[in-house]
Amino acid sequence: MASFGWAKLFGGGMARDVELFHKLGLEPANLLGYFTSGLEFYGGLMIAIGLLTRPVAAMLLGELLVILIMVIIPRGTEYQLTLVWIGAFSLIVVHGGGRISVDRLIGREF
Repeated sequence: MASFGWAKLFGGGMARDVELFHKLGLEPANLLGYFTSGLEFYGGLMIAIGLLTRPVAAMLLGELLVILIMVIIPRGTEYQLTLVWIGAFSLIVVHGGGRISVDRLIGREF
């Protein structure tokens, strides 16, 4: 997930997302673009190390559900990867980061 956010934030992919938000009527598109890209990048890193896993996974799950419903299903494009991410983040929301997560190491599983 972090690689998707990286490509948008630092690889020039932000304009495509902002244009899509405009087309979908989601405003303010620039703010939403930076928020979702930051969530994907920083949230992906946080999930990888196991920091604040449940809340971050819940936010990413919400983002992916919106993408699935508003973008992928209406376009009829491939949805398999999105469903894999939805399944993974659903499991993390329910089970947390696991025994080697930073959450567990600091003694508080969020």
